[in-house]
Amino acid sequence: MVHSKRIFICVIFIIIIQSILLSNIDVVEFPVTFLDGIPITSSFALENRFLLLWYLPVIAISFYFSGYMSDTLRTYGKVVIIRNYSKSMWVIKQYLSMIKILLVFVLCQIGAFYFSTLGNSIFSSDEIIKLIIVYFFTLNTLFCIQTFLELYISPQVSQLIINLYIIFSILITKALYFISAPKLLYYFLLPNYGMGFKIGVGKHTEFQTHILQYWSCFIVLIIIQITIWVLSIFRLKKMDIL
Repeated sequence: MVHSKRIFICVIFIIIIQSILLSNIDVVEFPVTFLDGIPITSSFALENRFLLLWYLPVIAISFYFSGYMSDTLRTYGKVVIIRNYSKSMWVIKQYLSMIKILLVFVLCQIGAFYFSTLGNSIFSSDEIIKLIIVYFFTLNTLFCIQTFLELYISPQVSQLIINLYIIFSILITKALYFISAPKLLYYFLLPNYGMGFKIGVGKHTEFQTHILQYWSCFIVLIIIQITIWVLSIFRLKKMDIL
């Protein structure tokens, strides 16, 4: 528990650092700083800078959720299941708890960037809401996958896999874009879903690469999350927790 509190504080600290560093990029205005994600540009320096700063809180949050279900299951989780919950209800409760905590992190990001840019925004309220929703659901889906994998492999390996997938998805997107690959391929690269530059929600036209449809991304994310919840329940029912 103490360890989780320390990581929680670390995540908040990294979010503040991210907002300060990204707010110094000339092309950035709230909430482009993290909701627009990483652009596809000819400038490797600018692109890599966006990648590093966008990724900082993501990897921090992945550390926070590492072992979130498997470690709990090995400790007091089995006692809770035996005394109070069915396995299905326990799994659902764990994922709902993840949603609440992730929501706190995202709200902290929004608040940090709002104050670091003094609320300077070129977006309408509808665009801001759309960006926040798809960003949140993208992260939640990625960490749900990480948690689900922990039911089969160690938390450390699961975290490594999901972070490699995030980096790979971002890097391969640029290669696919320049070879004019079929747009269907982009839908297998989930981290791009939460980036306004790539889903057509944004004002900086020089960085827009509209390779994904907003509502298609949203539907895919919902389907994946529901599938993960169901598969997690089936997996836990087959596990001997005694």
